[in-house]
Amino acid sequence: MPSPPPSPAPTSTCVIDIKLEGCPTPNISLDNDCQGRPQVITFKYTGGDCAQSQNYQSRQKFLCMPTTGPSAPTTEGTVNYIEAVARGGGDTYFAGNVAVGEAYTLNQNFEFDKLSADMTITIYESQGGGILQVVDVHLSCSQALFLFDKFGAHQVVKWIETDGRVVEAQASVTTENFEIKLESSGVTKPVRLLEMQVLTNAQEAPIDYTDDIKDTILSPGDSISLPGFPIDIDLTQRIKYSFFTTIIGETVDGTNMCNGNDFHECTVGFNLSPVFPTDVPTPRPTLTAFPTGPAETTACDISSSIECTVIQPNNPKLPLSCDDLSGESSRSCPATTELLAAFLRYDGSLGDTVFVNPICGKNEFFGKFVSTGEHVELNTRAKDFCDGEGITINIYDADPIDENEDANLLGSQGASIACPGPWTIGNTIAPGLELAYYVSTADNGLTFTYNFVEAEVQINYVAFNSGRTPLTVTGGSYNGDSPFTSGDFGAAGNIVARDQQVLKSDTQVIQLEGKAGTSFNFFAAVDGTSANEFAIPCTTTASYAIEL
Repeated sequence: MPSPPPSPAPTSTCVIDIKLEGCPTPNISLDNDCQGRPQVITFKYTGGDCAQSQNYQSRQKFLCMPTTGPSAPTTEGTVNYIEAVARGGGDTYFAGNVAVGEAYTLNQNFEFDKLSADMTITIYESQGGGILQVVDVHLSCSQALFLFDKFGAHQVVKWIETDGRVVEAQASVTTENFEIKLESSGVTKPVRLLEMQVLTNAQEAPIDYTDDIKDTILSPGDSISLPGFPIDIDLTQRIKYSFFTTIIGETVDGTNMCNGNDFHECTVGFNLSPVFPTDVPTPRPTLTAFPTGPAETTACDISSSIECTVIQPNNPKLPLSCDDLSGESSRSCPATTELLAAFLRYDGSLGDTVFVNPICGKNEFFGKFVSTGEHVELNTRAKDFCDGEGITINIYDADPIDENEDANLLGSQGASIACPGPWTIGNTIAPGLELAYYVSTADNGLTFTYNFVEAEVQINYVAFNSGRTPLTVTGGSYNGDSPFTSGDFGAAGNIVARDQQVLKSDTQVIQLEGKAGTSFNFFAAVDGTSANEFAIPCTTTASYAIEL
């Protein structure tokens, strides 16, 4: 008998649409202050100096004392010895080695029925070694205490109150659902799903959905939904999580292979600082030192990018990124939102340098010297923990609790924390302090909007030599939506291997208020040749958009 004809080989590809529908939402808000006496508290050892402290304890209760030697290291994994004892001596609540980036817990074994109200935490280089930092902190809950509060090199990430209430910054969340749909145009055959995987920097191992979808049949236009998967996220900093999903299938008669993919990014976390989201580290390949090819046949290898920088508002201590630009910006804080942070600029009218001290009740936002033109951040944690009494911003010519100074009150002003209140850009909030911009939130800090009326933005068009031999930029063009400009690049000379050059900078002021949905699009095409007598050409393009 003759052999049966072979099965037809796949001849084309059909597309399976797949989409991760949203971002994980942690069940926690910035409005998370203590409600009772802590029995256990966990700090993340961040390293660093006293200047990073951000909390609401008065300076009579909280004091961070640096040493004349080196400060606590910031390199991840560096080990120091930490000791926490009742202030003035007595019970020891923690003593041991802790690495920068790791957490440690006071009264971890519940040896004491509550924490000492006043605690001293000392960082040593090693057990018995030199002192790097000493912190006095108050932990009775008689003053505001929040997750993410920083006391020198220690950040609050969890506590347990004597009644059992647990508040913590590490959250287990579930991603949104996946929608899988078979593209109906050009496909007339049902498709059998075969494999599906998700790669994410939220965990090391891939998430395999193959068992969930294998042998599922989709007809053109059909769709199915799959539940998301659990991940652990760290809310103490804003981290960019990425999810890359691939799916493979074939038509039921085996004549067509089908596939689809989806790349999705989510930035999750509460801290405004750093503004730039931190990418979870992922392994990167090591560049192998391959020999260069023959000059007469080796083309140049050029790439390009378009970089965006916010020039104004300018706050060196908390720089803004172009991702912070929003067309939802409002000159005045809407009554439907909460004030998360206000950035006040000192105009110098009371002297070159003044001491600014906002307080409410027993709580103190900060006490620091401010120079003319400098910004100070008033962070409310989206909560009026002044019990409706508002804050009082006092301005002195010296630190009022410094026994060696005779401080004089230069001015004082009360302000309501609730929006709209006085929170309109350009308003004088207290003598010498003008509201430069502010941050508002409608969901207790899960998402937030930077509010400034206009921004000065710089766009850089950059060429990069990604090859191993020099190249010459010979020309090209750039294009930006108004008010940005368009034009041609001139010859820019040589770029050595693995180096870059800014071909054009374009700085313009853009209006933000009432511009929701507006986009500014940029495009660049760059031409080059190998920097030798053979002048073998190469080209690259890049695009970028500011989405308001």
